[in-house]
Amino acid sequence: MTDFSQAAELLLLDRRTRRWSSELCALAGIEPGRLGEVVAAGTRAGTLLPTVAAATGLPPETLVVTGGQDQCCAALGMGMVTPGQLMLASGTAWVVTALTASPELDQIPPRMDLNFHVAPGVYTVSQLLGGFGAVIERWLALLYGEGEAGYAALEAALGAPAPDGLHFLPLGGSAQGGGAPGGFLGLRLESTRAEMVAALGQGIGCEVRRALEVLAAAGVPAAAVDVGRGDAERGMAGAAGFADGGSGVCGARGQLAGARGRRCWRDGAGLLGDLAGAAARWRVPLAAVAPDAAAVEGYDARYDAYRALCVRLEEEKKS
Repeated sequence: MTDFSQAAELLLLDRRTRRWSSELCALAGIEPGRLGEVVAAGTRAGTLLPTVAAATGLPPETLVVTGGQDQCCAALGMGMVTPGQLMLASGTAWVVTALTASPELDQIPPRMDLNFHVAPGVYTVSQLLGGFGAVIERWLALLYGEGEAGYAALEAALGAPAPDGLHFLPLGGSAQGGGAPGGFLGLRLESTRAEMVAALGQGIGCEVRRALEVLAAAGVPAAAVDVGRGDAERGMAGAAGFADGGSGVCGARGQLAGARGRRCWRDGAGLLGDLAGAAARWRVPLAAVAPDAAAVEGYDARYDAYRALCVRLEEEKKS
């Protein structure tokens, strides 16, 4: 068995019928009968095979329950089960995920994906922004060496804007399209490590803002963004920077929402009752960060300059 959200990741599922598509399977040279049964997340699949029980030391009567795709489980762990909610997952990879009530593909902007939520009757619209957590860790190690000192420097640097003309274009960002190399533009001999870190954080923030604008243009606006923390994200200074970009931010401190969301497994064991109600009960405590009115204008100007730079680079690649 596999659940709807993970089956859709194989690109062989008919989202309307919720069954393997004979047409898509034929194109891929796969017999639908060789694929697992598609069921809802949290469905009881059975108990352990004797060989598995012997290898793991678990009781043979241990229940096996279907789980779900990681970002969908993270959204559930954040208590997101209502259309209109939006989450930014900030781990090794950063992913924007919005909830919608419609399974229609024509609502999905280019570069974004439609999937089933692990909660029933809800769908996710998501975009992989890039391996921003990995990018942050890599550059902090290069600039400050391994350890916590780099994260402390990141917190301090994000409190001030980068100098005009210094930008960081993240791998996988809107200027690179297709994963072309990113990097710093506008470095000078006098550029400091703190300025580079500020540009790094603000370049990533501009990419988040761009994704939110695309969602809003497609009819999926967000008044606030819930930030789910991953191992590669520390503190709330980054959230404050996103908030100054114009959106309210609600950050989850010290929470691993994906692990919480995988409590849907317990639903298969009958321990949760109504899944949506349970998600609302264990919604992650969030710390709200409102935009700094004095900083918003400066961030707007920087974002406009960043977008103009991305457009120029895209035109140069085409010429």
